[in-house]
Amino acid sequence: MRGRWAAGVALAGVLATAACSGASAPAKHVSPTSATRWWSNSAVGVGSTLAPGATDAAATRLHPSRTQYCTMLRQTVAAGRSVLTGASGRAATTATTAFVAEVQAVAPTAIAPSWRTLGPALVTVAHGGTLSSSAAVQQAGAAIAADAKSACHLDLAS
Repeated sequence: MRGRWAAGVALAGVLATAACSGASAPAKHVSPTSATRWWSNSAVGVGSTLAPGATDAAATRLHPSRTQYCTMLRQTVAAGRSVLTGASGRAATTATTAFVAEVQAVAPTAIAPSWRTLGPALVTVAHGGTLSSSAAVQQAGAAIAADAKSACHLDLAS
């Protein structure tokens, strides 16, 4: 069980890291309080600005896709920043909320239930809460990490 929790925490750190960072966009002026995407999928591109009240707008245009899912996870790891180490503010919360909505929308059917458990926990962290230590969140994090490793060839726990 301890190994699962460690994998879940590592996964949440990797995902919340990038999700809350508001990573840089291509050369265009963006307000310091604006959130931008570091990820892309069939609905949005890297660097697009996120509107605080419409964080799930792109998610409504997405469907489960292993290719998009793995791409979003790879881009997340490449962004490499963390709310768990102090990122905060409106942009961080907006980015996390949008990322979670979009990754849940593209998550393959087999891993979607785990995202429905871990996703809200990541949003809670972005809102200044702490990562839940519940067995369900631990199991969801471990399942997502295992799926990413086997299907996307990406080690989220490292």
